[in-house]
Amino acid sequence: MSDSTLPKHANHLHQDTARVSAEAAQAALHRTGARTIGRRAFLTGAAGLTLPLPFLEILTPRAHAAGAGPRFYLAWHQGQGTQWNEWATPGTGETDFRMGRILEPVAAHRSRMLFLRGIDNKVKNLATGNGHESSQTTCMTCQPNGAGPSFDQVLSQRIRKPGQRASLNLGVGRSARMRFYAGAGDRIESQGDPRKVLTSVFAGSTQSGAELTKLLARRKSVLDAVRANMTSFRGRLGSSDRARLDQHTDKLRELETRFMQQSATATTCGSPQLKLPATFNPALDHAASAEAQIEILAMAFACNLTPVGTVEFTDDHDPAVFSGFSQGFSDWHDMCHQGESRRNIGGLIAGYRWYAERFATLLARFAAVQVDGGSLLDQTCIQWTCDFGYGAGHNGLSVQTAIAGSLGPNVKMGRMLSFADPEKLWSAAPWALNNLYLTIMRAFGQPDDMFGRAVTGGRSGPITAV
Repeated sequence: MSDSTLPKHANHLHQDTARVSAEAAQAALHRTGARTIGRRAFLTGAAGLTLPLPFLEILTPRAHAAGAGPRFYLAWHQGQGTQWNEWATPGTGETDFRMGRILEPVAAHRSRMLFLRGIDNKVKNLATGNGHESSQTTCMTCQPNGAGPSFDQVLSQRIRKPGQRASLNLGVGRSARMRFYAGAGDRIESQGDPRKVLTSVFAGSTQSGAELTKLLARRKSVLDAVRANMTSFRGRLGSSDRARLDQHTDKLRELETRFMQQSATATTCGSPQLKLPATFNPALDHAASAEAQIEILAMAFACNLTPVGTVEFTDDHDPAVFSGFSQGFSDWHDMCHQGESRRNIGGLIAGYRWYAERFATLLARFAAVQVDGGSLLDQTCIQWTCDFGYGAGHNGLSVQTAIAGSLGPNVKMGRMLSFADPEKLWSAAPWALNNLYLTIMRAFGQPDDMFGRAVTGGRSGPITAV
């Protein structure tokens, strides 16, 4: 096995160790002998290896600090609404809400979630097409008929860094162009086959963690590679900066050693280990596909390949996996339509709960991945949403919405905020998806006052109660 077989991300001492890139040094600080990329500084050694430097008084690199806003955003989208009486229902205060049967799978992550009732997709009323089409074209764009980029793409343009891909758009089910837009009328394909995603994003790597460890063990330590420049650079620093640099190199040596000892179940950046059945069919094996896409996303974020991802269930109109839930109804869609007037339909609750089980898998995996001294969940804003509220309503009112992970240090999770009663099916709420996206924008340090199309009677700005 040659070093050329190593996927780009696998040299993942990552931001804490080596950068192996032809673009690694764009400008020189001649006084120090260091090089910079934006506000990150590096020392260059043999064979183009570069070593990132810590915060020094002589330099001002930027690092993610504990308690800062999220670094990553993920939109997790399902269709066909929910059953509000078995979702999250209010208690006497924000923190004593009840999680119904649908949400039981995510109960262990209650403290990491923020549930919102009464967020309308008001722009839907300006769109053409049937109830599903008008919802799909507006729920992420807040523009009628998809007349603009979706929120994920706008955010990606703002927060991604040089070398990162714009976004990772994944599907569970068949590949499809549904809810996400690069621009007006330009739908993005959500890739439903995780094997193809692995090939395109991770260079098709099937190497185990043990193989990667052996390969990296044969590579020269990045600290050794930059030793000469390190000695020269250190001699030009003041005493306080020398102390910081010494602490930094000690930490890097520790990280190098730790990385070499990681196994195939690494909890930091690594090659995704997909567990797909031999007869895997992405159009049918939705549970296996969802788990694989979650693993790919976790590693794509941990390896800093992209700051934005999306997952949509592309066969949600009538998923083949839901045939066992029909219980006398012609199909899943027919059962969803009955949910407005009938309660406690066992198959309907089971179907919505199936989505919650997949979401619980996502949260557990992100919580297990460690990046920059915290979990990936700590540093990701995950938006769990849907086309509308009730499957039968198709009206864009009280869209199912929850946020998991982080909205920044000033937003307390483990709460439920209720702005409208979704049991009143045709009553408009004060807040809309436009406002929700502005709220998320603020978490990422973006000062926008408008997203999408303004709607008469709608409020402006982010959701103040959050």
